[in-house]
Amino acid sequence: MVSRGEVALIVAQKGSMAGLIAGTMFPAVVLVVIVTTLITPLLLKVGMKRQTPDNTEPPLPVGA
Repeated sequence: MVSRGEVALIVAQKGSMAGLIAGTMFPAVVLVVIVTTLITPLLLKVGMKRQTPDNTEPPLPVGA
């Protein structure tokens, strides 16, 4: 896991212990944190593949 997922889990636990998050809501919060932590790198990878760099030079002609 990346650090933002760990921080979110700690915040969720502290919120649950303080009574800010209901006991029935805590598992849902943990699930959302885990899912977003796992899916974000995959979505970023797909998004980065679709981007084309602006500073690319045109290919050199073959046999010139």
